[in-house]
Amino acid sequence: MEKLDLNNQTLLIIAGVVLLLIVVVIFLVRKKKKKGGTSSKKKNKVVQEDVVGKKYKGEDPTEDQLEHAPRLILEKFDDAPRSLSFRFKVKGGKIKLDEIDPYDNQWISVLHYDELVGQVRSDGDLLHVFMNRKNRFRPSHPEKAVVNVVYRQDGGKQWVQQLKYSSDKGIKLGALKVLN
Repeated sequence: MEKLDLNNQTLLIIAGVVLLLIVVVIFLVRKKKKKGGTSSKKKNKVVQEDVVGKKYKGEDPTEDQLEHAPRLILEKFDDAPRSLSFRFKVKGGKIKLDEIDPYDNQWISVLHYDELVGQVRSDGDLLHVFMNRKNRFRPSHPEKAVVNVVYRQDGGKQWVQQLKYSSDKGIKLGALKVLN
């Protein structure tokens, strides 16, 4: 075997150190992604409170109001990689859909929003709401959202039905609120 001259030995040592540094950096980045780090947890944490849309002043209905309130009953919910779809059944009277808030945000938008708003549904009718996901990183990426469906009763009272969506837990209907 030939002896390596000093320049080749130096180059091999430098290459080994660089390779070791790359492996350490990759290991630290993966470890931080798994943990989330303290700063990324604070930035990505979504607080889901029992809130009504930003521009609404909602309140809990009285027993009498709640008894005669029209409701949206969730019949079916599909959580696909690129979309969400809801199928509601109207119970308790005629309603007119006023708004779906948020109908468009950073990761989801309501399809045919302009066609849905203003529609009148009677007792027993179905209401289909389809939503597109805009920026889904991967199916395992957790997503959370609060969607408020605002509708008007035949008598003129406005109601808001809250939907709490989590990609981990599915959909949960929030409390029915009456708007001022």
